Amino acid sequence: MFIQVELKYTTYMFIHVTCSFMPPNVAIVVLDTLRKDYFQEYFSWLPGTLFTDAYSTSHWTIPAHASLLTGFYPSELGVTARSPTLDCNVATLPELLQESGYKTRMFTTNPQLVVWDGWSRGFDEVVPPSRVPPEAENTFEWNRFKSESSHDGFVLYVTSILKCIQSDSPTLRSIQQGIRLVTNGPSRASDVKRRIQQTEFNDGGEFLLVNLMDSHTPYDPPGEYATVDTPQGVTVAEGLASEPKYPDVIRQAYRDSVRYLADEYREIHGDLEQEFDYVITLSDHGELLGEDSWWNHGIGLRPELCQVPLNVSGEGIRTDEVTTPVSLLDVPATIAEITGIEIGRDQRGVDLLSPLSERKLLTEFHGLLPFHYNQFERYGVVDRYDEFDQQYDGIVTKLGYAYRSPDGTMDVVGNITDPEGNLNELRDEVPRAKTEFTEDVSDGVEERLRDLGYA
Repeated sequence: MFIQVELKYTTYMFIHVTCSFMPPNVAIVVLDTLRKDYFQEYFSWLPGTLFTDAYSTSHWTIPAHASLLTGFYPSELGVTARSPTLDCNVATLPELLQESGYKTRMFTTNPQLVVWDGWSRGFDEVVPPSRVPPEAENTFEWNRFKSESSHDGFVLYVTSILKCIQSDSPTLRSIQQGIRLVTNGPSRASDVKRRIQQTEFNDGGEFLLVNLMDSHTPYDPPGEYATVDTPQGVTVAEGLASEPKYPDVIRQAYRDSVRYLADEYREIHGDLEQEFDYVITLSDHGELLGEDSWWNHGIGLRPELCQVPLNVSGEGIRTDEVTTPVSLLDVPATIAEITGIEIGRDQRGVDLLSPLSERKLLTEFHGLLPFHYNQFERYGVVDRYDEFDQQYDGIVTKLGYAYRSPDGTMDVVGNITDPEGNLNELRDEVPRAKTEFTEDVSDGVEERLRDLGYA
């Protein structure tokens, strides 16, 4: 709790004391697709408390963010590969903070958080990938026009230019932004840094969610960081079809991307420390770089996918390491304790900054994305689609991690006693919500998903 004390002398020389609650500013930064082992190598400079045995609830962005924003498992919410909208009856963390008077903002370079419905719930301001660079403010919405247009090729180019000229947007700056989108590609961490630096945050009552995509496929760091030809990356189906010809080049491109992200985030974190009382740094999931001959993050619950970095820094947070298993589920409860807001008692998270007791945690795989089917067809492995399109789970305990594989076997890391029985018991405690199947998407959305390796 932050208390501001104001002292005033009255005309009778009495001291008048006014106390007012100053709600702390809190930021969550998601380093999308960052593996724990690479985080340990390049982010050791981060201050605060590091949770060395932290897990996501799933293997990709959408279900992981659902848990991050609610404190519930994705299956409880019905947020899965087949239903990527945040359409649930649970109040989200930004909604609760907004109701308590917080200014809530999201700066995201990940289009997944803007192409599906519901992810803007509770945010006063959402800055999508195309708007992250400050110079893109109020310019023509090139990506939106492209996603809504029925044209392509030269006709799309001409109609978009005409629409830009006819719009109320500043024509010259809009065309310059369009050129940047074509030549520079997606927004980078450096764009987010400038956005943060040019934002006027309140002295109290600010909540910010940031998503940085620089370690996500395709791995394409700036030229001064690239030690191999880029961009690089392997889609799920491509990896199943054949072993990449130059796997070490792909791994190096990922490493170069992480090095760039680490350097940029050091500056971003420093800027956030000037404006925010607490900064929570984490990854939503990891990445496979050839383990089990799998690539990307569309298949399975291997520890390289589900074990994630999680660090909390800020007012009174000591530099320490906590080895008790924790989850992204715990972030909402932690922020509720920091800010003093009420959060539902039925959510599954605990306050990370209080003494932690041992418990069992779940990881979930909900099947392949429907958009993966076309990808499997393109690479000639559609006969393997059903093999991987299944639901299975994993369990985290103080003794280790156990998870089912697509072939039905139970893989164990550590010394978990009766992993099958413990997993079944935990799974029975978590109800699965009914989900609405989401398959039809616009051509523009499918193109964005393809760029990210999902479609």
